[in-house]
Amino acid sequence: FSHFGFSKTTLTEIADDLSMSRQLFLYYFHDKNNLIAAVIERLIGEFHGITETRLLEARTVADGLTGLLDVRKEFILKYSLLAIQAERLDVAKNPHLQTIITRSFRKSMGLVSGLLDRGIAAGEVRELNTRKTAKTILQAIAAYDHCLSFKNGLPQKDALENIHRSKKELITLIVNGLRK
Repeated sequence: FSHFGFSKTTLTEIADDLSMSRQLFLYYFHDKNNLIAAVIERLIGEFHGITETRLLEARTVADGLTGLLDVRKEFILKYSLLAIQAERLDVAKNPHLQTIITRSFRKSMGLVSGLLDRGIAAGEVRELNTRKTAKTILQAIAAYDHCLSFKNGLPQKDALENIHRSKKELITLIVNGLRK
């Protein structure tokens, strides 16, 4: 998938890559949509694992949020072809994908909320509703990600860098607004 995308990779090719028979492979993944959902779920799990480590290692809220942005950028660069095709998936028609995305957003909210809780405890930021603030921060970051428009193919590295820089400036503004 990461080389040729969802639409140009057949189940037979994937089974061959995994050294499995097509029949055995189809036992686990009845159709391509289930396989795509499983791949997306695995990548999201990997993303959250790396993000959680970065946030726990962060000394400040700003460092943690910048780390989150860096992980997002790394994943966009590494899996840009999948990101392009994932944007084209009709999530509304796939309840399993809807569940995966909802769970992912909640997990991200929990991670950022935990970072904000630590910032409050350290006296770095003022008292606030950390869940609501985490949701707002993640929605703002997602809005910037939509600026990356994959409609014209793979994102250009300079455009990605510009948007990444803008997101870091946004994080600086947010963190400054949260300080005591």
